Amino acid sequence: MDIAVIGGAGYVGLITAVGLAKLGHNVIGTDINSARIEMLRKSISPIHEPGIEEALAETQSLGTLNFTTDTELAVKNSNVVFLAVGTPPRHDGSTDLNQLRTAVTSMAKALTPDTVLVIKSTLPAGTLNVIKGLLAEAGGTNKIDFVINPEFLSEGNGLNDFFFPSRIVVGTESNRGAKILREIFAPFTDGGSITTDILMSRNVPYIETDPVDAQLIKYASNAFLATRVSFINEVAAICEQVGADIGKVAEGLGYDPRIGHRYLQAGIGFGGPCLEKDLVALINFSGLEGHTPQLLKAVLDRNDEQIRVIIRKISGLLDNQIMGKRIGVLGLAFKPGTNDARSSLSLRVMTSLLEMGAHVVASDPMAIPDAKEIVTSARYEEDPEAVFKDADLILFLTAWPEYKDLDLAQLSKVMKKAPSIMDGVNLMSRKAIESAGFKYAGIGKPTG
Repeated sequence: MDIAVIGGAGYVGLITAVGLAKLGHNVIGTDINSARIEMLRKSISPIHEPGIEEALAETQSLGTLNFTTDTELAVKNSNVVFLAVGTPPRHDGSTDLNQLRTAVTSMAKALTPDTVLVIKSTLPAGTLNVIKGLLAEAGGTNKIDFVINPEFLSEGNGLNDFFFPSRIVVGTESNRGAKILREIFAPFTDGGSITTDILMSRNVPYIETDPVDAQLIKYASNAFLATRVSFINEVAAICEQVGADIGKVAEGLGYDPRIGHRYLQAGIGFGGPCLEKDLVALINFSGLEGHTPQLLKAVLDRNDEQIRVIIRKISGLLDNQIMGKRIGVLGLAFKPGTNDARSSLSLRVMTSLLEMGAHVVASDPMAIPDAKEIVTSARYEEDPEAVFKDADLILFLTAWPEYKDLDLAQLSKVMKKAPSIMDGVNLMSRKAIESAGFKYAGIGKPTG
């Protein structure tokens, strides 16, 4: 099929465009960010994702993938349009639809009644009516086939998630739209043919439902994952009170087949571009309908509390004197394996420390460029060992595996007297840290 992906230089859009092109469709990715489009034309990815640049080079050389800034032209030449623009939160928790408005306005006049518009962007229930209104305002037709097809991609594993999905969800009231999506995703469900030999999943659960159900599946999924994170951090706090080890507790908990081990790692809380955003949006739009989502609010409140927990632990290690202290931060990305620092709780911790008068020096294998744009008053070092020099305290805030290779015993010698480590992601054992000469604090670990 001829497919356009609007927002094709963003994370979801790029993974979608590359994935569909590898399945053999003729895909054109379009985006208003001309600098990113130029990078992509050279098979240079603006996001860190294993295998993405190889896939870009392959599909562009085969001619199945192209990029442009001309959205109208891309839509005119396509019979299926995937909309994958960002939907960030506003300060009040509502969803910012500015990128959606821009995209819909730019494509409106190119849409025809034969177009299938597939919405990958995460949007509150009822937003389809907003899109129809925007199309009408822009002089386009809303007599097209609308489909909600939420994404379930995790950064750092996006291409794998595309080709090995846990499920495919299609929400539409259009028989034609449903038929077209079944054809696109046939290789995942009934072994439909593809043009190249791709390692991918077959017999994937395929859920067809109405648009609102599909939207709520996405929101509920992320809200549940966020709930698991807040839950295990609450249990970690109890472990500290009674002298238990959260690592052992979570291990035993996760072996229950009804529970499992994923998202049961105690730490600084959930951040990133999805979990918090979607939880806040779900709380917001459910509140507009007169419902008070008490559990979901508690999940969000507990996540905010975890930042305060981290700050209290830091203060305790520094004898309640943060002002004027030099603090080294290891880990800026919201999770290892990505260069994305958007909504990273590491940056929230750093901001709090800076506001309290600390001097912050930070490092990350990939996310320094993003972090610099968000927290401008910190100092950044490419070499993680550089953050130890003259520091009073080191924070591990992202569980990058390469940090385990640091020679803590040697690095403690370049720090100030009585050096401390706050391991906010339980990356290393207490024994390893204390034997290297550090005062230690972790999450959910016995204090003695």
